[in-house]
Order: sequence, then structure tokens, then C-alpha cells
Amino acid sequence: MVTGMKPVGKSKVSKQTSKEDTVYPLIRLPQEYEGLIGNTVTIYETEHDGQRALLLVPYEDTRSPPKIDRPNSKISINKRLSSIEADIKVIKETLKVD
Repeated sequence: MVTGMKPVGKSKVSKQTSKEDTVYPLIRLPQEYEGLIGNTVTIYETEHDGQRALLLVPYEDTRSPPKIDRPNSKISINKRLSSIEADIKVIKETLKVD
């Protein structure tokens, strides 16, 4: 478990439909987080205990959230993975790790 990470509750993922063909997953947070209502959060995908995890990072109105580079959907997943693997190889060579 990541230091400082604690469970805050459970929520069933429901759906919100804005248009006939557009559906968004919706997660309710515990009431103690009502201060986040109306604020911007950046959502990161990560891994926790071998499972996909989502990390929400709230920002106050006075700060702008960081720009997130969205992967180009035209680039195949294989190309993206190959690029990541090449980067890892360079890092290992630099650190001299097998």
C-alpha cells in the first residue's frame, strides 16, 4: 500500500447520460468531500496492489490544473508500448540494472 493512502469509502459506479449515445461513468464520493463540488480535479490512472486505480487530485480555483498530454488515438497501443519499453531500456542501461 502507498504511504498515506487510506480507504475513504465504497461507491457503485453508475451512469449519467447526457445524449442518447453518450454515457459517462459516475462515482459518488462520501459526503465529507462536499468541499470538492464545483472544483476541478485531475484524474490520473495508476496501479495499486496490481489493480488499475484512479487518483483524483483537486485544485483550488486560484490554481490551474496541469496540462495532461492525451495519447493520440491514431497511434496504436503497440507503438505506445514499444516506445515505453524503449524508454525503460534506456533507463536500465543508464542505471546499469539487469
